[in-house]
Amino acid sequence: MNKKSLYILNLFLTFDKYNVQDLEKILKIRKRSVIENIKTINNFLKTFDIDGIIEKNNLFCINKKEKGKVKALLRFYSPLGLRERMDYILLKLFFYESLKVSTDFLEIDVTRRTINNDLQKIKEHLQEYNLSFLSFPSKGIFLKGEEKDIRVLFSKYLAKCLIQKNNCHDLFNKLLNNTFGKSNLKEAEEMILNLSEKLKISLPIEYFYYLVAVILVNFYRKDKELQFFQEYNTPKYLLNDKKYELLTIF
Repeated sequence: MNKKSLYILNLFLTFDKYNVQDLEKILKIRKRSVIENIKTINNFLKTFDIDGIIEKNNLFCINKKEKGKVKALLRFYSPLGLRERMDYILLKLFFYESLKVSTDFLEIDVTRRTINNDLQKIKEHLQEYNLSFLSFPSKGIFLKGEEKDIRVLFSKYLAKCLIQKNNCHDLFNKLLNNTFGKSNLKEAEEMILNLSEKLKISLPIEYFYYLVAVILVNFYRKDKELQFFQEYNTPKYLLNDKKYELLTIF
């Protein structure tokens, strides 16, 4: 499906019914184009045995029983937007450290030029964290930077993915499952739950999953040399905090 057809399909997942005049105004296209896009959508959904957009009393709609199937399908088949592509590429680079543009981004289903533009934006973003990547013809791109800086940014992006895991594109979930597995993720979550119970605190979801991400990242990169703790001095206000003592014992 093209972007226009995808947008129309998402409209029907948001609201129940539209007539042709509604769609003409919203999409700023003529009736003929509306009908052609609906045909394109229905042909696409038919290949997955899903009933598409139907017409009743001059109103177009999707059967409520089919909406769940469509939503599940779109989680995998919807194209990634710019922000999602950058997040996905960065996560993949963190996981694998080296990637080949010609083979490792085929699932994103965009042109080589688009990938190169995304990589340039990512390169500029990495500089803010003292990170970069090297590019070698026929060999691919390689992540470069201090281990502590890699772990900090890796944890940030992994936490974002974990927070959104129930609503994000299936490519992200597939990447997580192939790398960690559900058992590793569950174990890390249980560790933080156990910790919060011992400290008798309730963590906001963003803090909870950031701590989960820190555990997973350090586990995943445990074989990498890390000098972070030699440079870190615990602030006095933490040393005097009773909960900090419980935390270090934990």
